[in-house]
Amino acid sequence: MNTKTIKILVTEPMAADGLAQLRSQSGFSLDVNLTLSEEALLDKIPDFDCLLVRSQTKVNKNLIDRGQKLKLIGRAGVGVDNIDINHAQQRNIAVINTPSGNSISAAELAFGLMVSLARKLPFAHQHVQQGLWDRGSFKGLELYKKTLGIIGFGNVGQHLYKRAKAFDMQVLVFDPLIKAQDGIEIVSLEEVLKRSDFLSLHCALNDQTRNIINQHSMSLLKKGAILINTARGELIEDEALIAGLDNGQLAFAALDVFRNEPPAKNNPLLHHPRIMVTPHLGASTEEAQIRVSNLLAQETIAFFNGEKVKRVV
Repeated sequence: MNTKTIKILVTEPMAADGLAQLRSQSGFSLDVNLTLSEEALLDKIPDFDCLLVRSQTKVNKNLIDRGQKLKLIGRAGVGVDNIDINHAQQRNIAVINTPSGNSISAAELAFGLMVSLARKLPFAHQHVQQGLWDRGSFKGLELYKKTLGIIGFGNVGQHLYKRAKAFDMQVLVFDPLIKAQDGIEIVSLEEVLKRSDFLSLHCALNDQTRNIINQHSMSLLKKGAILINTARGELIEDEALIAGLDNGQLAFAALDVFRNEPPAKNNPLLHHPRIMVTPHLGASTEEAQIRVSNLLAQETIAFFNGEKVKRVV
């Protein structure tokens, strides 16, 4: 390791195990500060060699330029759309993430939301809490033999695929980045929209996937489909989603993510009677938090030791 002290700034929560790994390294100086304003972070970053974040810290061009000593930006989690990857590359700053750390938790959440909407559980819960008992209003669907469409077949999509197959579902996959695989039915975007009873989004956010669910794609959906989004809010055009629910093209939707987080209290997505909402819980399990923190710590240590890093974005 370089004899120079490596100064690491952590701006969002990491599990204690990962922080302990970093603190155990001689030559590392760790500053965990979870309350920095944007202005305070700009003032602080010039002293640090490494910045570790999750999804809320906006690592934009301005912040990267202020980090004159930065050599590494680490993301505890999968999505890196809060980091200006291109500008980091121009500045010769490495960016790493932990794509496998929370994939099981995210897949389980997506599956849980799908079951909840198939059986209308959140609405039935509210109904009974109100002192009512109209069982006939909550006749649901089995998952058995239904078709699940998965858009994006990375770690999360693959874990969801396994769980759906265990429920005897037919699974269609759309992902232009993957090659044909034995036993996996890979189809076009149009086909996955037209054939799916349930559609779950698991793709990264980029210029090709932004608003992938829009007015046109909504019109192609199988009538009465159920939509699940645990990936990124910007994958769905909000107005198209509301229109699709109002005209019956969609039966229900479950959203764990939003364009702006937290969403404004008057956001119509929060109040639509056929949308189930959760506050970005995909990685919010004890196991996932420990896993991503440990992976990020290991990769950070390897990077500054001059060892091979597996998860460079």
